[in-house]
Amino acid sequence: MAEATTTNAGYDFTGDLIEACSCFAPCPCWVADDPDGGACWSFTGYYVRSGASRGVDISDLSLISLVQIPGHVHD
Repeated sequence: MAEATTTNAGYDFTGDLIEACSCFAPCPCWVADDPDGGACWSFTGYYVRSGASRGVDISDLSLISLVQIPGHVHD
């Protein structure tokens, strides 16, 4: 029998993620490497199928993030 787990994260949701960038696959920024060509331009799209954040229902919402990384992601 599995044990129940409780978290105090303030959010709980499920959904989908899509990401694309100007680097060759896989994106080197995910592993803290230099971006291809010296810079990385990307978008990340999120679709929340169901869930809540701090008690607010965020089901059926979408979010898009546009990112420009002009060099190494840690710089």
